[in-house]
Amino acid sequence: MIFKATLKNPKHEEYGEAAVPFPIPPNEYEPILEQLEALELGDAVQQDCRISEIDGAYPILKRMEGSSVNLDELDYLAKRLDSFTDQEAAQFQAAAVKFGINGIKDLINLTFCCQQTTVITDFSDLNQIGRDHYLTLHGGCVPTEKLEQLDTRQFALSLICNADGYVTPYGVIYDNGMEMEELYDGTHFPCYLYDQSELILEVPSQTGWNEASTWLYLPMPERQIKRLLERDCLTPEDAGYRITDSELSPKVKYIAEKQESSILELNKMCAAISALDRCSRTKLDAAIEMAEPGNPLQIEQLAKNLELFDFVPGIKTAAEYGRYLIQESGDFSFDENLENYYDYQAYGEDRLDREMGLFIPEGYVCYRGFLSLDEVMAGLESERMPQMGGM
Repeated sequence: MIFKATLKNPKHEEYGEAAVPFPIPPNEYEPILEQLEALELGDAVQQDCRISEIDGAYPILKRMEGSSVNLDELDYLAKRLDSFTDQEAAQFQAAAVKFGINGIKDLINLTFCCQQTTVITDFSDLNQIGRDHYLTLHGGCVPTEKLEQLDTRQFALSLICNADGYVTPYGVIYDNGMEMEELYDGTHFPCYLYDQSELILEVPSQTGWNEASTWLYLPMPERQIKRLLERDCLTPEDAGYRITDSELSPKVKYIAEKQESSILELNKMCAAISALDRCSRTKLDAAIEMAEPGNPLQIEQLAKNLELFDFVPGIKTAAEYGRYLIQESGDFSFDENLENYYDYQAYGEDRLDREMGLFIPEGYVCYRGFLSLDEVMAGLESERMPQMGGM
């Protein structure tokens, strides 16, 4: 948690207050909305939440107390600040003081440009001050040999003696000619990946791709998707999109890229996949190869029903399958002294004849549910057939 804001309805203070942690954890987004709605707060677009108190890691934010904000604006600001280093935190707070920034819109925009300033919090190490200032002037990226050749102490003294520093509670700030840029226009939050995401979608404005876009990072709470689109007068049903980045496998991404897929369907699919570990994702790819789903909701059902599938990577023949079953599956008591007496080929062929399985480039996948694959992908519940074993 970066800060906690106590919010109230300025038109009905008798309704009470709600203390909200920011950034809002995804699993708490819906309950917090319900809590605010009980106070007739939390509009998707309007700045209807009055901040009565705000506490956390950024004391500068207390200057927002008494102002009205939008819930998602506060959440976005917190996510931006959550990524900051101690140096960036000092730059942000000192710049807010120097430039007299108080409003939520300007504070959000400040998070994108405050890194251009130099803030000195400790004057005891001139070499460090010189290095930090030089890096700041060059966007934080400088070849090592240039830093080694730099007289960092003299560079720091030149800054301190010749530039106009502005004293703030967060350090002495040198603005280096910083100019505010309106990346956040009050409606569309700039693209910023806060947490791991399976899919990043860019949703164009109603007026086209030349205008500011809405960015979605799937999976995310469904209510949050609807609220972000509502800021641009869009709905998940009528909004177009394009995928700009993906952590999905090529098999899943190929289906996700079909434009007839809705945003909410993609979100459900991503939520199911995000719960899988690396091995399970490989198994999902095998299940997709076998079941041939045609849309994200069918992939979602496969991801939720992976226990109905067995997947053995790396095998390509009946003999290899027989060897795996007898030696490694755990279904049999394998005796290495009888290695020459096992007929792996015959046993593998026998199992293949009785199983609903398929060799794919990655290995062998087998479905062991009672229902058909189409029924499973339609969301019907199936149980796993008992495995043959014992030897």
